[in-house]
Amino acid sequence: MLCRAAPDRHPQKLLERNSDILKNSRVAHLDDAQRTALFRLLFEPEHLYDLFWVALLYSGADPADIAGQTYGDIEELTLRDGSCCYTILISRRVRKLYDRYSTLQATNENFPIYKFRRLVLTPWAGDVLLRRLEQLHALGLSDDQIQEMRLSSEKPGGAIVGPEELAKRLQQLLRQAGIPAATLTRTDKQGHAYRQTVKEDIALLQRDARYLAIQCGADEVMLHAMFGDTWTDTDEEAYLDLLGDRYAVARWQRLRRWSPLAPASLPFTGEGCLTGYTHAPARHNLRVDNTTDHSVTLTLRAPYALNAFWAQNKKGGNTS
Repeated sequence: MLCRAAPDRHPQKLLERNSDILKNSRVAHLDDAQRTALFRLLFEPEHLYDLFWVALLYSGADPADIAGQTYGDIEELTLRDGSCCYTILISRRVRKLYDRYSTLQATNENFPIYKFRRLVLTPWAGDVLLRRLEQLHALGLSDDQIQEMRLSSEKPGGAIVGPEELAKRLQQLLRQAGIPAATLTRTDKQGHAYRQTVKEDIALLQRDARYLAIQCGADEVMLHAMFGDTWTDTDEEAYLDLLGDRYAVARWQRLRRWSPLAPASLPFTGEGCLTGYTHAPARHNLRVDNTTDHSVTLTLRAPYALNAFWAQNKKGGNTS
């Protein structure tokens, strides 16, 4: 008597479970050695183009954002000390339809509203931008030609360089940098175990960018604003101006805490400090004595955000 196996009534659920296994097998972020190896490769003169679009990834852009914007979309904010904060209003993305890329405008109802945001280039990404512009000028391109170029393009003209093309380039770079692929144990339909190699991709750098942003002090709202995550119903929609200059500068101030362009890697000095910090997180203990008979105001100034904790001196009755 022949028995026929019943069809799987939940193929979609099985597919989702398999996808979860793949996601859980990937590393959370690059370690210091891997990150150093990757940027050492990108710092080579012939990889300046790749360094530029990778810098945009570390600023929070995804490949669809990079391919959708042009150099003419870049805006410059000049701070009082002469520093420059570069931002890009993400109002276009590319998507692939029938094997061809098309540009999706923010005015299109299919444009994800939470992807409409102001991208803030990290300070080191701003330095890479200036080097990239010098390279394009050296090729004989005019300012008008450069402004029309997509950020993902290596040179003017030609087809759109989209997410698939950037992913292929990154896989080659990861392989050259010696960053291994993920290997996990799977089972086939007959229940036999086998080993599967999963190549790392752009999602690895996006996870690493998110990790570094958190190390620089990014809170949940800032992460949403950087990477175009889904908005919350309170803080971001009702109270924060995510597109404003003030919030852009506030994010820039935090993101300046880490840079692969740091002149020397700092040794590990404690929790929260990782290789590449331009300035190691510092902790200072201050004693403040009020010798007057009235309250006084104490002002603390620093180039970064401050967390201040106060302790009461019970013996003397003063705050220190």
